[in-house]
Amino acid sequence: MQPILRLTRWEWFRMHHRAPFLVLAGMALAIPLFSLVVVAMQLAGWLTPLGSSGYFGAAAGSLSFLSPILAIVLSSYTHAWDLQNGTCRTLTARGASRESVIAAKSLAGAALLLGYHLLVLAAAVIFAGASGPHFAGWQDGTVSVLASWMVSLLYLALGIALSHWRQSASFTLGVGLSIVFAEAIFYPLANALGALENWPVAEATAWTLWGIAQGLRGDSSILSAAWSVPVSIGYIAALAILAVAAFRKFDLQAGGE
Repeated sequence: MQPILRLTRWEWFRMHHRAPFLVLAGMALAIPLFSLVVVAMQLAGWLTPLGSSGYFGAAAGSLSFLSPILAIVLSSYTHAWDLQNGTCRTLTARGASRESVIAAKSLAGAALLLGYHLLVLAAAVIFAGASGPHFAGWQDGTVSVLASWMVSLLYLALGIALSHWRQSASFTLGVGLSIVFAEAIFYPLANALGALENWPVAEATAWTLWGIAQGLRGDSSILSAAWSVPVSIGYIAALAILAVAAFRKFDLQAGGE
């Protein structure tokens, strides 16, 4: 465990000293903060309310959209890029096992995503306390924020598994984001068509990554949130096993290959 924690601390030190990571963090925080500002303007009467669900609903909604995207970007930045430029090869040459490398990167990514979700939740609490207070929906909003974190872990595991396919950051980012956006477009359309034609589309897609994510968020009539948690853990474990198997099998690139 000690080598994993040491590698995790190294990952954090390396990331927060890089300008691209700081830019990404700033952009990731800007969208939820903007949604909270919009809610504040609606409550102050400066904007016409358009079905606002309050600060916590706005925070949860923005995280629901951003979580899969951030997880894929983070996996390509922390793992696929290191596979591509030879950092992983250097680490293993210095004695770190491949399992500890991938465990450290997964732990660092999960911790960063948790910190991000808690930071957005804290911002919602500050906005709610400073304007009223307006804590309506805080319980559901908090549960939704934590559900979004679980969803982000699913896609983080997917991104880390994809990283080994080509050992390319651009490939991982392109394929991962394509999956995320294809899901966001295809599944709602398929479910709408299924409802019109009385096809069991929702049942057929309940066990996909999208279906599990919907269950975690409480938006699925097929798979409850209580069942989605162990199922999502199973998916994460399966993707992690796949990533470790690929990490063991393939040669690691040196920088510039």
